[in-house]
Amino acid sequence: MENFFTNIGFNLYQGYGLTESSPVIAVNYPGNVRYRSVGKIFPGVEVKIASDNEILAKGPNIMIGYHNNKQATDEVINEDGWLHTGDLGSLDADGYLTITGRKKEVFKTSNGKYVSPVPIEQKLCKSPLIDMVAIIGENHRFVTCLLFPDYENLDTLREHRGYGDMSNSEFLNSNEVYLEVKATVDAVNSHLSSWETIKKYKLVKHPITIETGELTPTMKLRRHVVEEKFKHIIDEFY
Repeated sequence: MENFFTNIGFNLYQGYGLTESSPVIAVNYPGNVRYRSVGKIFPGVEVKIASDNEILAKGPNIMIGYHNNKQATDEVINEDGWLHTGDLGSLDADGYLTITGRKKEVFKTSNGKYVSPVPIEQKLCKSPLIDMVAIIGENHRFVTCLLFPDYENLDTLREHRGYGDMSNSEFLNSNEVYLEVKATVDAVNSHLSSWETIKKYKLVKHPITIETGELTPTMKLRRHVVEEKFKHIIDEFY
């Protein structure tokens, strides 16, 4: 989504927060922008990353509690006043916060290993070729993935790399793209545990859109739709 707005010359500043945090925790702003992050921590707010990578927040913006529901309040705000957001993330050396997933968005392989797909997908999406990724593996023996090209960026990418005489289809089928996708997957795999590594993958040339149902209006992947629509490819993996 950021690629699209950048390409049309529109400044898009992502931020992050919850209703329980009134609502801002972090935000990008002019002069302080980091692509794919949700920005720097808002003044007066403290953030720390728990041992399980959950984002915890504390400050005057954090709610007192849920109305007449102490049990629910105690489940999300600990005795030291830290709000457990339920989101997973990381803070870089410059203080930019990046969301990597939801604690609940984890699946289990048939071997009993838990995999968090979103951080893997986000790493793969750093490639200028790739717009969206669907990590597959729930109740399967190993992890696989579907990669979807960044069609918004493809024309520019072809021109810059000297393939302006090719169509998008020819470029995506070229040996250069094959090797680049392979290198991207290999690089991401090198930082994963053995049960998380992507054993098989495919660059899917079919665009996914809001109109055709694979994406939500906020440009998030509808996993069940993608897995159903591309079941024939997934079945080949296993």
